[in-house]
Parts: sequence; structure tokens; C-alpha cells
Amino acid sequence: MQITVYSDFKKRRNSTKLPSGGTSIDCVLKAPTSRLNPTFVISGFSLKWNYIQWDGKFYYVDDIVIVTNDIANFMCSVDVLATYKTEIGNDSEYVTRAASAFDGNVCDMQYPTKSQYTTKVERLTNIANGMSVNEGSYVIGVKSKDSYNGVAFYGMYPIDLYQLVEYLYSDVWLDATDITKSLQKILIDPFDYIVSVNWYPFDVCTGRSEHIYFGYWDSHVSGYRIDSSNRMKSFTDILSLPHHPQEARGNYLNGSPYTQVYLTCFTFGRVALDPNVFLNTHQCTVYLDVDLYTGIGMLMMTSGGACVHVASATVSVPIQLSQVKNDLLTPLLSAAGGGAMLATGNVLGFASNIGNAIMNAMPQISSIGCVGSVAPYASLDADIEFRFYHILDEDLATMGRPLCQVKRISTLSGFVKCENVDIIIAGTPNEKQQIVDYMENGFFYE
Repeated sequence: MQITVYSDFKKRRNSTKLPSGGTSIDCVLKAPTSRLNPTFVISGFSLKWNYIQWDGKFYYVDDIVIVTNDIANFMCSVDVLATYKTEIGNDSEYVTRAASAFDGNVCDMQYPTKSQYTTKVERLTNIANGMSVNEGSYVIGVKSKDSYNGVAFYGMYPIDLYQLVEYLYSDVWLDATDITKSLQKILIDPFDYIVSVNWYPFDVCTGRSEHIYFGYWDSHVSGYRIDSSNRMKSFTDILSLPHHPQEARGNYLNGSPYTQVYLTCFTFGRVALDPNVFLNTHQCTVYLDVDLYTGIGMLMMTSGGACVHVASATVSVPIQLSQVKNDLLTPLLSAAGGGAMLATGNVLGFASNIGNAIMNAMPQISSIGCVGSVAPYASLDADIEFRFYHILDEDLATMGRPLCQVKRISTLSGFVKCENVDIIIAGTPNEKQQIVDYMENGFFYE
């Protein structure tokens, strides 16, 4: 009978690669022999022959036993991947990994993650550049006749607030000549008309400029009227987000745990975001809307039309204003009451009221608001930080990447790994089991 022998043929044990060329020679089978593990008796042999084709099957030469100088026994084993390459190529299986095709959204747990990471920071330019701890402006709420609901709000620059404070400390409020200036300040306390004073780290002075009224009295100090048309101050940042440096190995690296995302924004603090929401867009929009009446800000981030994060915080900083005044009415009334007690002989009561009069005549401090902190605007920034954790170098050729799809094997090349293989062949159960083992443990279709 005839067989075809091949010299120095090189292939992986788990490969479907077929030889080319070859030499046809005559030989006999050593009896008894197995078709899966035959022994060929060859005369005029060559020790370079390491691969044999016989009767439609391909065989590895496992060993050569030299009988005489001219005769040798070639002990072989069937190469099931080469023998049934056509059937394997026509088969469709669930492919978990492949070298020639992959799904970048499937997480590849084959490679460990390094402990080091690289950082990329995207600054919220419109928001950050609009904030300053050294500048800013003020919003003052005043009970005024010039308002719709009894309270009017005005935007003021620092110089305007200075002029207003100077006015509050002035002696003259009423155009009255029959009472003293000090008594005028007692009768009408300007601080009773101030509802709030807040500092904002940005410019709030828009709209029309007009005099500020305390009740019915004109302060002759101007401020920028804040009403429903300019009550909200808005900032918007649209960002193109950075990609993981190893993204070519799969889009999954832009998600958790390989990528971590942190949003930092002034009084809103620092929060961790889910990086998986940016996988398909790599873009986001950040909105900051501030209510100038209350100082409450709403921070919202969207990506791909979906809300990613929303939070509220106080953006303004409350400012304390105060003045020193002498309450002259109370001691006068107390003294009058003491005189009545003295007239009735109640000396102790009179002395007690003298003490009350002295205490009430002491300077009193009238305050509005409280002292707030500007530290969040000095120590924090407005940005989005990305931390990228790197994975070890890959071996694409021999380990592939995740695919996790049903594929016809012939549409792939190189390394292929399948799951739950159920191939149909005309071979023996032993041959089928060998093929299943190779395909489920990974083989090379070439």
C-alpha cells in the first residue's frame, strides 16, 4: 500500500494546519495494528519523516524503531484536527475567545490588573473660571416698598456694599429736625429691614441698576435688581471625556474597575461616578444652576441624554453685618418708673430701676446674618478626574480576546476557544472526544 510522508513538518499539536507537498512511498502495516495508532513498516526510510497521510487521515510520527539498516517501524497517532478540518470549519459553535474577532465590550479577566494607575483631569472650564475666592459679588435681600412680595433682592459689587454699610452707620435717616439724630436711629433700625446678605464667587450684577429702599426710605445707594428674569445664574460645561490608554484591547477598559471617575466641584464636594455610563458616548454635560435668592445650587451631569448625577448644595456664603446703637428710650422709661417708686417710698425698687437704666443705656449691637466660610472655593477645584488602571501585556496570537458569540469556525483564523462543543463527525467516539477537548481548551484554525 501507499502512504504520503512529509519531512520536518512543523505545526502546533492543537492546530488544524495541513502539510503541503509530500512524497508517496510503498509500505506495509505491521500486524496487528490500529487505525488510530498504526505502525508502518517502511523500507528505505528517512529519519526526517515526521508526518504521514494514509487513507484520508493524517498522522503524527510519535516514534521510529529501526529494525535493520534499511527497515524501520513508524509508530503513529491520528491528528484529528487536520483529519477533520473541513468538518470543524463548517461547524458553528459558541466561541468564547478568538484572535481574529472579539467584542470589546466583554470584560477580559484573563490578565491581572497592575496596582499603578495614570490620571487624566478634565477641568470644568466655564464653572471653574467663573468662580473666584478673591472677587465675587453680593446679593442683599431688603424689606422694601419697591417689591412685589415685600422683599427686594439686589446684586452689588464690593464697593457698592461698602457704600451701603457706610450709609447704615450714618446718623441721618429721617428728614426730621425736631428729634435728635441718635433718637432717629433708635426709632428706625435699618438692620430690621435686611433679610439676608450673601456673597457669591461670581458676578451677579446684571439687569437694571436702581436705588435700594429700606422700607420707605431711599438709601441713595444703587444695586442691580434681581427678579424672576435673572434670579437663576447658570453655568454649562460640555466635555469630551478621555479614553483608557489601552482601549484598543477593549472598550470594557473604560468601565469599572479599570477606570474610576471622580467629580469635584466646590461646595458639592467630591463624588465617585459610575464610569460605565460613559462607555458608549465618552461625552458629558455638566449644569450648575444657582438660585440667587436662596444661594442653593443644583449640579447635574448628563451623558447620552441620561442623568448621571444630581446634587444640591449651598453655593453662597452668608455675610454678617452689624451696627452699634444706644437705646435711649428704655432708660428714660425706666427712670420715669423709678421716680414713681421713689415718690411712693419704694427706695429699693428705685435703686433697681436705676441699675436697669444704666444697663439699657449701654451700647447695643444689632446684627444680621452670620459668618460663612469661603474655604471650599480656595481648596477645591471644578473638574472630573479619571484614574486608569492598566492590565498586563496581552498575548493575542495564542490567547485571543473575548468574543462570546456563536460563529462558524471557518470565518475565524488563528486561536479559537469554544464552549459546550457538540460537533458531528463520521469518526470514532474517541476522535470526536479529542476534537471536543481541543476546541474547548483552545485550538488554532489555520
